[in-house]
Amino acid sequence: MTNLRKIFSGFLVVSISLASVTVPPITQLTLAETQNPQTQKLENLLYESVQQGQQGQHQQAIVALQQALAIAQQLKDQGTEANILLSIGFNYGKTGQFQTALDFYNQALPIFKEVGNRAGEGNTLNNIGEIYKNIGQLQKALEFFNQALPVLREADASTFEAIALNNIAFIYQGSGQPQKALEFFNQALVISEKVYAPTVQATTLNNIGEVYRDIKQPQKALKFFNQALPIYRKLGTRSFEAITLNNIGVAYKAIGQFQRALGFLNQALPIFREMGVQVGEATTLNNIGEVYRESEQPQKALEFLNQALSVSQKAGIHTLEAEILNNISEVHREIGQPQKALNGNKLRGN
Repeated sequence: MTNLRKIFSGFLVVSISLASVTVPPITQLTLAETQNPQTQKLENLLYESVQQGQQGQHQQAIVALQQALAIAQQLKDQGTEANILLSIGFNYGKTGQFQTALDFYNQALPIFKEVGNRAGEGNTLNNIGEIYKNIGQLQKALEFFNQALPVLREADASTFEAIALNNIAFIYQGSGQPQKALEFFNQALVISEKVYAPTVQATTLNNIGEVYRDIKQPQKALKFFNQALPIYRKLGTRSFEAITLNNIGVAYKAIGQFQRALGFLNQALPIFREMGVQVGEATTLNNIGEVYRESEQPQKALEFLNQALSVSQKAGIHTLEAEILNNISEVHREIGQPQKALNGNKLRGN
């Protein structure tokens, strides 16, 4: 069976993963104490940007934040200015504009240092590492995550320390060092449970499950995925819930429990569709197709693989498209249609 790339993280697995956590923008900003119309407008813009970011409206959040930035600079409130720069960078990162995100992080970093905000400094270092991870410069990413960690510890920013540990673990996972990854993920898990940081806790549990799945221990993987799922449901983070449902389904497929696998994958699919997460939809459709393929139902497999192909093509997810084409070709080969398999390989450029 051909593996799909972990679309959310870049590491080779069958399904989607959360893999690493990006520090979100800080919402409790250091505003000037004297309230006036400008500071009130600033607070309103910041609240608006947080709401938009949480709803995935990152471009709209950037517009609000740019307006807020101008006011903070006019008020000469450097602490707020740095936080806004961090938030703008975060939202640009969410839209895939990594160089622009990096530019804003690099503006925020010296201001955090100047005002002595160690937590902000550590968060910014962590997010710079996240950008380098996203563009494939893993060693540079690790360098920034390792810079962030002692700063966050010094600032007693435990939640963000757990996030940095998660990100370090991800780098080790991606470089084929699963035991080292587990060491850092487990440190992150202890901290996130201690300080009650449920989003980080659930993501860490999911990531530990990913490591166990990667080293062919699906039963252990299920233990951690099943701990993550109710936390995401309680938080109402639907896309992460769908990711975890997908991961549980793939783990059940790995141990040959195909009906249970389909049950979880079919729970994930409508959530991805509802959220408009096409990469999740296409990956889950592919995984459903692969379950049918492994349970020797080739026509059902082709039905779902072709749906997956259509979604990946419309979304322009070329790596995923190529893998789905390969899976379709394998099904045709298995049912004695070598010419159709050959045509699929030609489309992939083989």
